Amino acid sequence: MQGHLVEAIKIARDGVNTADPDADLWIYLCRLDAQNHNFEAAKDACDQALRIAPSNQTARELRTRLDGVN
Repeated sequence: MQGHLVEAIKIARDGVNTADPDADLWIYLCRLDAQNHNFEAAKDACDQALRIAPSNQTARELRTRLDGVN
């Protein structure tokens, strides 16, 4: 989806809304939202990933990084 960030976000958001809970998909959405400078949505996506998989190190690291972003 390189160069089509808005489309990628829509596809990922549709996926998390229709698929079984999947921490990796939430992490992907977190990264896309952060890349799009939508940091609040990125934090929410990371939080969802951590609800599904509390020990997921990637989600934890991304969420920690996002804490420092306004």
